[in-house]
Amino acid sequence: MGYLVCDKCKGYYKLEPDESPDDFEEECECGGKLEVVYNLSNVFEEVYCPQCGYKNSGITLFCQECGAYLKMEGKSLMMDSSK
Repeated sequence: MGYLVCDKCKGYYKLEPDESPDDFEEECECGGKLEVVYNLSNVFEEVYCPQCGYKNSGITLFCQECGAYLKMEGKSLMMDSSK
């Protein structure tokens, strides 16, 4: 199982077990190119929590240490799953 990730906005969609990358358009809604990746940690940078300073992986919405919301300005975290 993998993910479709936009090279422009970094939005991503997790492929379901019965889905193939060929089931989707090659272009994101933002106009960027969709690429297949199998490990999101290779795509997203680490994010430091503004509240406690903990270094989190870039794919989490909340701090793994204190639970604070990690706002990612200028980046979309999840693409719409509609085809």
